[in-house]
Amino acid sequence: MGKLEGDGAQYNWMVPFNLGGLFAALGGKSNVVPRLDTFFTQLNGGPNSPYAFLGNEPTLETPWEYDYAGAPYKTQNTVRQAVNTLYMPGPAGLAGNDDLGQMSSWYVFAALGMFPETPGTASLVLASPLFPSMTVHRPSGQVIKINAPGASATTYDVQSLKVNGQSSTQPWLPPSFIAQGGTLDYTLSTTPNTSWGAAPGDAPPSFQYGETPILVSFNPGRPVVAPGGTTQGSIVAQNIGNTASTLSWSATAPSGLTITPSSGSFSVPANASGNQSFTVAAGANMQEGYYSISFSAQTSNGTKLPPLTMSVVVAKPGSLLPFFNNIGISDNSNPSAANFDGDGFSYSAQQLAQNGYTPGATVTVSGISYTWPNVPVATLDNIEANGQTIKTPNAKTAATQLTFLGSSTNGPSEGTITITYTDGTSATAQLGFTDWTVNGGGGSMMYGNVVATKLPYRNSSGGTPDQTVTYIFATASVSLDSTKQVASITLPSSTNQGSLHIFALAIS
Repeated sequence: MGKLEGDGAQYNWMVPFNLGGLFAALGGKSNVVPRLDTFFTQLNGGPNSPYAFLGNEPTLETPWEYDYAGAPYKTQNTVRQAVNTLYMPGPAGLAGNDDLGQMSSWYVFAALGMFPETPGTASLVLASPLFPSMTVHRPSGQVIKINAPGASATTYDVQSLKVNGQSSTQPWLPPSFIAQGGTLDYTLSTTPNTSWGAAPGDAPPSFQYGETPILVSFNPGRPVVAPGGTTQGSIVAQNIGNTASTLSWSATAPSGLTITPSSGSFSVPANASGNQSFTVAAGANMQEGYYSISFSAQTSNGTKLPPLTMSVVVAKPGSLLPFFNNIGISDNSNPSAANFDGDGFSYSAQQLAQNGYTPGATVTVSGISYTWPNVPVATLDNIEANGQTIKTPNAKTAATQLTFLGSSTNGPSEGTITITYTDGTSATAQLGFTDWTVNGGGGSMMYGNVVATKLPYRNSSGGTPDQTVTYIFATASVSLDSTKQVASITLPSSTNQGSLHIFALAIS
């Protein structure tokens, strides 16, 4: 995936991609090149930087994108600066983690002056060779010879190129060259040739297979509606082309849900967006849960868009269901369906069930009752705290304590919650959970937690259960003002480390 940032905007894409179409959406090559220049202000800014991170895999293809934007000389410069400054001789010579040889192979391609920018095709985009002469012998017998007299760490600006003896101004090689082999003859200097490869016709091909001119989304992305209630939503279309269009759509809702209107059409201007509103209603007897409304759509020129699905959460006021954003429980037969900790591990549904933790069950810990998430296995089942505000319209009056069921990952973790009362006053308190494995068995219980349930192993996305004991904890009580009624609880927006996960809460 590439990431291009600048002027407060960030764009992400996967390759293969229609880079020509993307550049048009960004306002043309004249806008793209300055954004790339800003992006490469730092070559190894790190994972949280708005700049390039060429010391690791995520942005390794981005230096070559100047070739598509009419500025191959900038690809030549950026690639060479990365080679000169991020790669050193010796055991610590790689700037980042060489996962499966990714960093090393990038260096080899950079030294050859070519790169497979678009996976799935045999075309290569070009920078410039690091050495005066190189020969590549393919296992299938083809030979690629690269001649670049005078090439060095500081001599890398392409003045001209011959491909199999024929002059070329294209900063890329077609699949036929790779399939058959051949010879590249470069003329290099220390002065950029800003015109070589700059013509629009010289740019590498952009692949548009399966491309759709209009991108469709929903606002909100996951509407919430109470049984017997309604909610508003809209279908939104973004036109990435230069021609205005009309989007026609129709929707099919499951039993119990209705969408009004269930079909429609609206204009989508060129390089702009359009939308149409609708109402979603839930039957009074609908069970809480996750439902899907299917959409089909096509443009005015008859192009059918891929099938679309909008998820709808049916939940009573005060339910935690709309806030679930993490899948932490998997079936033993399909352990990869959940990822509680970001590393592919999850709780076993079978082990939880043996301990009485089944969907919708009432579980009691230290005399306090909780409702375990009433959702199917391998669906969103817990809240990973990031500042959500949970309204509590059914909170007891004269309640004295607030408690939670959950655990932390990559913790132990602690953060600040805010309790807001119906009279507008509020109070803060600390919410902390011990790590769900108690740091792999080497830690200790923290924050006054007590064990709600203990499991002998956890599921692993690799398929083999991991024999690490895992836990669900109940927190120590947070004292409430018994003269007031709780209106809402705002979860921590940040923690001291790791992540807080909440399966249930109780106001008692």
